[in-house]
Amino acid sequence: MALWSGAGAALTILLGSVFWIGTEWADGAIALEMAAVACCFFAAQDNPVPAILDFALYNALAAILAGIYIFAIMPRIDGFVMLALVLGPLFLVLGRVIANPRLAGRALAVGATLPTLAGLSNTYSADFAAYLNSALALVLGMGFAGLVTALVRAVGAEWGARRILRACWTDIRGVADIRAPAPDGALGPVFTGRLLDRMGLLVPRLAALPPGSEVAAADALADIRTGINILELRTVEGALPSPARAALDAVLADLAQHYSAISRAGAPRAPSPALLARIDAALAALMPLTDRRPRQALLALAGIRRALSDGVPDLPPSPPAIPQPPNPESLAA
Repeated sequence: MALWSGAGAALTILLGSVFWIGTEWADGAIALEMAAVACCFFAAQDNPVPAILDFALYNALAAILAGIYIFAIMPRIDGFVMLALVLGPLFLVLGRVIANPRLAGRALAVGATLPTLAGLSNTYSADFAAYLNSALALVLGMGFAGLVTALVRAVGAEWGARRILRACWTDIRGVADIRAPAPDGALGPVFTGRLLDRMGLLVPRLAALPPGSEVAAADALADIRTGINILELRTVEGALPSPARAALDAVLADLAQHYSAISRAGAPRAPSPALLARIDAALAALMPLTDRRPRQALLALAGIRRALSDGVPDLPPSPPAIPQPPNPESLAA
C-alpha cells in the first residue's frame, strides 16, 4: 500500500508537471505543490478521494474568505490592533473546531490556506489577478490529485478490511502449524501487539462497510482471543503427557487448516463440527490432569472453543464447565 500510494503521488506530479510546462501557467507550480500535498496527506487511506475532494472544497471556502479579507476588509483597517480584531474571531473559532476530530481536517484546510492566500505582510498590496490565479491553482491542484487518485489507486473499505483480516488469519495459521518450531516467550507480546494493531486499523473500515458485506461478519476480537490461546497451547504442549499432546496436535492441525481456508477465501467461515469435536475430545483428555501445564492448556482450549462458537448459530453446544482441581485439604478431611 505504501508503494502504491507513492506511485499514485508520483504519477500525479508527473502529469501535473506536463500540464504546467505545456500551458506555461505562471502559478502552475502552486497547483503542483497542492496536488502533491493532497496525495501525501491522505496516502494511508484505502480510498482517499472523498477526503481529498472535501479538503479541496474547504480550500475553496478559504479562498473566498481570503478574497473578502483582501478586497473588502483590509483596505479599511490600519495597524496590528485592527488586524488582530478582524482576524481574531475567525481564527478562535477555527482553533476550537480543530479540536473536534470529526471536523479537524476541514478547519485545518481553512486555517492553513486563508493566511497564505491573504498574503499578510507589513504593507498592504492587493492584485486581483494574482489572487485569482493563486486561488484557482490551489483548488485545481487538489481536484487534479483527487482525479488521478480515483483513476489509479482508490479502493473500497471492504478491500482494505479483507486485506487486514487475511493478514491476521495467516499469522494465526502460522502459529497453529505444528510443523513449525514451538514459539519462544518473546513471540507472545509481538504476536499479540501485531493483532491488536491490526484490529485498530480494521475497526473503522468495518464501520464503513456497506450493508450485507460478508466481511462485516468477521469478529476480529474473537480471532485475537483464538490466536493468543493457540500461542498458549504451543507454549505448553511440550510438557504434556503423550496422549494429551496427541489430542492437542490434532486440534492445532485442524485450526491451522481452518484459518488457511478462510484466509484463501478472504471471508469468515463458521468452524466445522469436526473441528469442534476435536476440541471437545482434547478437553476431555485434559480434564483428568491436575498439573499446572495441563490446566493452562485446558483453559486455552476452552477459550478457543468459546471464541469459535460465539455468535455462530446452529453449532454443537459447548462442553460442560471445566472442573476445578481437587482441594488437598478437602480430600484430607
